[in-house]
Amino acid sequence: MFKSILAVLLLTTSLQLSAQTKSILIISTNVDSVGTNRSGTYLPEIAYPFKTFTDKGYNVDIVTPSGGKASIYEAKVNPDLAQIRDSRSFIDKTTNTLSPDQVDPSKYIGVFSPGGHGQFFDVATDERIANLVAKIYEAGGVVGTAGHGTASIINVKLSDCTFLVTRKRMTTFPAWAEEKWMNISNYGKLLPFCMAEVLQRRGAYLVTSEPLITDNPDQTKVVDAKSDRDRRLRFVGRLGFGRDDQAVLKRHRVPSYEEPTFTGCDAIPVFEDGDPAAPALLFTFIVGEG
Repeated sequence: MFKSILAVLLLTTSLQLSAQTKSILIISTNVDSVGTNRSGTYLPEIAYPFKTFTDKGYNVDIVTPSGGKASIYEAKVNPDLAQIRDSRSFIDKTTNTLSPDQVDPSKYIGVFSPGGHGQFFDVATDERIANLVAKIYEAGGVVGTAGHGTASIINVKLSDCTFLVTRKRMTTFPAWAEEKWMNISNYGKLLPFCMAEVLQRRGAYLVTSEPLITDNPDQTKVVDAKSDRDRRLRFVGRLGFGRDDQAVLKRHRVPSYEEPTFTGCDAIPVFEDGDPAAPALLFTFIVGEG
């Protein structure tokens, strides 16, 4: 939770640099379950950003692959979160989401994808949403995700058919954490792909966290969304995966992820490992080529 809130603050800071358009697009899902478990978009990761953006004066629209009601699930809800969830504006936007065909990307200075597992099964392979993200980014917009929301942008290709994430320094929900904490996905077994594995294939420069054994004042405190118990993670200050993620990827259950074919972009681009020109990416936020 801490990391998601901090990431939202970073995004709003970046957005304040633009004064022309005042709209932000949030990507949600219509998928409400994974196996027999309730899922969709995780309430805190859409509700808190929604309030942060609207409080800053931005108009917020929500898009889902099918339009209509977004699939949103929750765990433990505190009073602040319940107030956002039950607000008229949040209910209206999440009940009446736009379909991709209703979205004009030129209106938006930013696009944000919250977490949850639903988007693995509809957003990730929706070419229309991928095109919206690409157009907003190429027009100078900010792209952001939280938690599992990274799955929504792994297949986004730019106008030159390169992946949006290629040569971007970024993070993602750790593969080891999926296997350890996420009972909703049966600890990753129900997911069609592993985000870290596909991002690595795309040429993203990943910085991930590892579980800590000893206490240290430099640790980053986050909250496990499943149980609300505090977890201590060490931020790995280097490019590449933590040791635990490396081990997970070696035994990954879906090594032959079937690449989606989007119109006009059949070839998978080749990237050069260790490219020194890789732009920095704050947490999961792509803020441009600078």
